[in-house]
Amino acid sequence: GEAVSGIVMGGLIPLACYQVLTGLLTPLAVLWAVPEILGIGLIMFTNNTCDIEKDAVAHRRTLSVLLNREKARRLYHAIMWLWLIAIILIVGIFFTQGLIMLALLLSTYPLLKALRNNPLAPQSRQAAMSQICSVNITLGAWYAAAILASNSVIVC
Repeated sequence: GEAVSGIVMGGLIPLACYQVLTGLLTPLAVLWAVPEILGIGLIMFTNNTCDIEKDAVAHRRTLSVLLNREKARRLYHAIMWLWLIAIILIVGIFFTQGLIMLALLLSTYPLLKALRNNPLAPQSRQAAMSQICSVNITLGAWYAAAILASNSVIVC
């Protein structure tokens, strides 16, 4: 479910919008969607990791159930880092003028720290879902701002 939701909602839907708005669909646009794919996939992963016990009883074979809570949390944290690194690399390589927006990335630190410290257990599910949605909005806004800043014309 994590991969499907990430690819469809984080990749295919934004790519369709990009194609409709620009009339183009380049392979680079697929690469540029990677941070959104990871972010949306993490929403599902958050929910599934918090619901491991319930899903196991219902015989749902989610990635979190298959891994167990500790391994799922380790993978979750690795994907969080990959998400952040993907944004920095994509902006640094393709949208270099947008690197000026790097300061905005610091605003996600408290959110990322809280999410990293969340045990992703049933009792912390509500907080975890709120945290991952907040991180998605904040990182998405920073990523969009960096892309927009790279295409801005500065008039002196």
